[in-house]
Amino acid sequence: MTLAATTGLRLGELLGLSWTDVDLDARTLTVRRALARSWDGWELAEPKTPRSRRNINLPATAITALDRQRELQDAARDAVGDAWQDRDGLIFTDAVGRPLDGRAVNKTFHTLLAAAGIPAIPFHGLRHSAATAMLAGGVSLRTVADALGHSTITITADVYAHVTAEARREAADAMDRALAGDA
Repeated sequence: MTLAATTGLRLGELLGLSWTDVDLDARTLTVRRALARSWDGWELAEPKTPRSRRNINLPATAITALDRQRELQDAARDAVGDAWQDRDGLIFTDAVGRPLDGRAVNKTFHTLLAAAGIPAIPFHGLRHSAATAMLAGGVSLRTVADALGHSTITITADVYAHVTAEARREAADAMDRALAGDA
């Protein structure tokens, strides 16, 4: 959940990440595939769009979460020994190394929200929260679009127009303050 909230990755992109996609020293990850449904279960597939293949810089909170995930996964692998099933080096697996089912992740997410007394939102809401936080923090629309893997900046602007409208208001207010100081 932390990685989704801090990067804006789609659920399928998160579930398709392998440890080889992450460089903890450089604090980056590469989105190069996603976990998708297939006729016989799940498969690692190309991301949603060509722009979805991207490199993302990770905040310290995400690095801490990934370190913790590796510890948990190593313990799970040690506990089951030869029964470990992950052959793709996935970051997010169940207790025996199988890919996580997106529906189960969604259900767990809603259980955690309810337990914390937080109103229910779709898992995809974490993507929107990450984008909104970036924009509100002054990150350019182009950079946010790149981080989200949007095919055009227009998509980002259309979805997050409320945030950019606030930024335009803040820019006008800053101009008022600057001009008042020079008068």
